[in-house]
Amino acid sequence: MPASSRAHGRVSALAITAALSLLLAACGGGDKEPVAGDSDTGSKSAQAFGEVSVTGPDLTEYSSDGADATVGSVAPTLTMEGPTGDKGVIGGAAQPTLVVFLAHWCPHCQAEVPVIVKAFKDGRVPDIRLVAVATSTNPQAQNYPPDSWLDREDWPGEILLDDKDFTAGRAFGLASFPYLVALDAAGKVTGRALGDTTVSQIEALAATAV
Repeated sequence: MPASSRAHGRVSALAITAALSLLLAACGGGDKEPVAGDSDTGSKSAQAFGEVSVTGPDLTEYSSDGADATVGSVAPTLTMEGPTGDKGVIGGAAQPTLVVFLAHWCPHCQAEVPVIVKAFKDGRVPDIRLVAVATSTNPQAQNYPPDSWLDREDWPGEILLDDKDFTAGRAFGLASFPYLVALDAAGKVTGRALGDTTVSQIEALAATAV
């Protein structure tokens, strides 16, 4: 887990591609069987992973230590799929966007989602597109499938799915969960954040993009 004063408020994803099982164990998702209420095996979702294509160079991996040199850089454009196979694009010339990378089994993500929901439903956040990217998905862990979990939380934005190789997360410099990236209408990064964030911090991050 990367050294940081905020390490207690996030789950490291540095070893995602090599050791997902270790991350799951550290986060509490582990190898345990889903318990009642944790998963929705009767979900009507067509898929839990989607095809991802990336146009443009990856962002550098984010660290909360020091200034973020990526701010002002153009983010790669991600062409992705939603739970029912619908297409979605992140980046490029579009509306200001707040992208939230979440793992359904991560307790910090589980705690953060209601905060984001409250921020948007309370009207605290400026007019900005909200997209959840469900990544690091594990069918054996809590809250699977991720779109059913987000639906239960009354997620007010879009849901897009990373692939099994974490292509979207790597392209956006994912280092920990939860991970927020703000993009302006030109597709440039205006701010990034890791770990547990407050309503005020979410509002401030979103405001950088508009």
